[in-house]
Parts: sequence; C-alpha cells; structure tokens
Amino acid sequence: MTELSLRITYIGGPTALLEVGGLRLLTDPTFDPAGSEYRTPVYTLRKTQGPAVEPDGIGPLDVVLLSHEHHFDNLDQAGRALLGRAGRVLTVPLHYEGWEHFSESRTDIASAFAAAGMAERLRWPQAGQPTELGDSHA
Repeated sequence: MTELSLRITYIGGPTALLEVGGLRLLTDPTFDPAGSEYRTPVYTLRKTQGPAVEPDGIGPLDVVLLSHEHHFDNLDQAGRALLGRAGRVLTVPLHYEGWEHFSESRTDIASAFAAAGMAERLRWPQAGQPTELGDSHA
C-alpha cells in the first residue's frame, strides 16, 4: 500500500492550504487584514488577526472547500475575491438540518439555487453514503 502524504499550511482562522496527492485545496478563505469589521443588524464581527500568508502567496488552487459563504468569518471580502482563482469551489448544503435553530430547509435552498440559475450545480449527498462529483458537475 502506498502512503499518501498530506501537507497542511495553517493560514489563520478557518483557513488552511491542504496539499494531498498533487491537489491543492484551500479551506474557508479569509484573507482580510486584522482590524476589518463586518456589521450585521445584530452584531459586529471584528477580525483580530490577519492571514499568515497573503492571497498572492498561495499559488495555484485546485479546489476551495467552503463550509458556508454567508458569514464573514468563513469567507471574507478578500477570500471571496480569491474564489475565481480556484479550479472548483465546493460548498454546500450540509449544515441545514439536524439542529432546531436552522431557518432554511432543503426546499428553501433548492429554490434559491433555482432562482440564481444554478439548480444543476446543486448536489444532495445522502448521510452515510459516498457522493461522487465528476467533471460533469463543475
């Protein structure tokens, strides 16, 4: 059996560069500088630490793994600008069920994708079952 090595570069917050099997994957890109503020009607997020590596120092990206895009502490403005450099961005409706406080259902999510003209990009993994994502799903 061949051992597969994994190299991790921790960038800060939720952001890390994972290099495995020749692929370069970036998690939850947050690259705004320390001191950035994000105001919401309920609270203000303040970033206290900047990234250890700037976006220009990341190099080529095959995939961005984005847990969710509607919180600045998982995808800030500089991170959002970086998304276009990735071969593929995978994000998705994994965190919508199983907790009482969630306010969007699977139907709400599917409707939002359809309204944005992206219904064909939506994949619903089944719990406990592997889901294949080939080139036809880009």
